Amino acid sequence: MSGSKESDGFTVVKSKGRNRKSKHNNTNRTTILAEKCESLDIELNLKKIQSAQEELNQSEFIKSFFELEAIKECSFEEMYCFGLGQMNTIISRFQTAFLLIIKERYSIDSKQCFVYDPVHCQDEKSLLEKLGFTVLEENTKCKQIFSKKSLIILPHCPKELTNNLLYENYKSKTVTNIILISNSISNVILRTNKEDLEKLCNVMQGVENAELVKENPIKNSFKFDDIFNDLSVHTFVQGDEDFLNKMSEPDYGDSDKELI
Repeated sequence: MSGSKESDGFTVVKSKGRNRKSKHNNTNRTTILAEKCESLDIELNLKKIQSAQEELNQSEFIKSFFELEAIKECSFEEMYCFGLGQMNTIISRFQTAFLLIIKERYSIDSKQCFVYDPVHCQDEKSLLEKLGFTVLEENTKCKQIFSKKSLIILPHCPKELTNNLLYENYKSKTVTNIILISNSISNVILRTNKEDLEKLCNVMQGVENAELVKENPIKNSFKFDDIFNDLSVHTFVQGDEDFLNKMSEPDYGDSDKELI
C-alpha cells in the first residue's frame, strides 16, 4: 500500500483487500485508510481516542443509541469487539471511543472487555490494553460460544463472522445470551446475491426467514457518515429442534483462511 498525509492528519491510501472504500468528494466521510502499522505513538493516540470519547459522549448519536429499546435496560457480563481495524485511523479512533463509552455505561470490568483484530501490531495491542481492554491472541473467527450475557460488536466486519457466531450459539442454545451490534442482518441479506447467500450467509438467512431475530437500527446521526452507518442492535430467539436440525455448519472453502 502507498499513502500520503493530508493536512488534517488523515492518511489516504490506495489499497486492495478488505479495507473500507471512501468517497473523497464527501466532507462528512473520514476518507482514511492507513498503511499497515509497524509502530505507533501510543501516548499521542491515547489522547486522540480520549478526545474522540469526549466528543462522542456529547453527541446526539450516543444519546439516541442508549435510548434504543434493545439495550435500554440491559446489563452485560462481558463485551467482545472483533475488527476495530488499524488504530491510526479516524474510523478506529471513534469506534474505540464508542466501546469505551459502552464499557463505562454498563460498568463492564476490563478483564471482561475483549478485543481482537489480526492486523494489530504490538503497539496497537499495548494502546488497547492501556485503554482498559483485554487483547485476545487467537483468531476464533467468531466460532465461539457465549455462556454469559454478552454484547458482541462487529463494526463493518465480513458477513461470515456473524454467520459463524450465530451457528455456534444456536447449536449450543446460547444465542439468547447475545446482543449483537453489526451491519444490519436484513440489509446484508438484501444486498447479497443468491449464490453467496447460500454459501456465506446460510445461518443468517435461516434466522431471518424463521423470524428469530429482532433488529433495532442505530440512527446514523454522527458527523462522519461512514463510522456508524448501517449498524443495528440485534437480539435473538432460540429456534426449535426442527430449525436446529436443518441448520448446516458454514463452509466457506478457501476464503475461510482470510477471515479476520
